[in-house]
Formats: sequence, C-alpha cells, structure tokens
Amino acid sequence: MVEVDDVTWLLGLMDWFDPIRDGRENGYDYDGDLLLPARTALELIRDRLTVDQVAVLTVWDQWMMDHPVQFNQFFAAEHHRLKAEDRQEACRGYVWDDDGEPPPVPKDHWWWFPLPTNTKPRQ
Repeated sequence: MVEVDDVTWLLGLMDWFDPIRDGRENGYDYDGDLLLPARTALELIRDRLTVDQVAVLTVWDQWMMDHPVQFNQFFAAEHHRLKAEDRQEACRGYVWDDDGEPPPVPKDHWWWFPLPTNTKPRQ
C-alpha cells in the first residue's frame, strides 16, 4: 500500500498558481520543485481522497492544461532532466511503499512531461 505523510500540506501545494503564472525568478524557484512530487503522491492515493480533495486536483490539472506555455516554462528543468528513476527519486519523502521506498511514477502522470502548446485553452 502506498502512503503519504500529510495530505493537507500536499493539497495546499496544489493552490500555488501564482509562481507558475509569474515564472521562476532568475530561472529557478525551489518551491516549484515541490509541486510535481506532491501531485504524484496525491494521485497515488486518489482512491482515499474525499470528493473535495479530488476537486482540488481537478482544478490544478485544468489550470495547468489551460496554461500550457506557463506550465512548460515553469517546469522546463524537471521535464528535460528527469528520467523515470529520477522522477521516482524526486518523490522520496512524499510517498512510499511498504518497503519505505518511493514507488515508480506511472507514465500517465502527465505533469512530468511538457504539454502541447498548439491547442486553444478551454473556455
């Protein structure tokens, strides 16, 4: 079974739209490094979240999909440098399995990859 430490804290990170909209100051923002592992941790326990908690994820996902340019710019370093094992290691401390290790990040966790920018935002 996959576990996380603090669902409330992880969900709080899903409300950080300003840094993504504004971009990383000087090309780097440490706080941004928290978001992708937090999103994966929450997805891995999605079946244990309340309806309201899942709604937070839905809002985050939709905002990112509606702002692909900002999303891609903000997470460019993560999108280009992280291989599967790096994504898994990035989740250490956010989510763990019965052996205390971060589980592999499923390929359908789209936030670890750049979004296409040739589509219009949804209205």
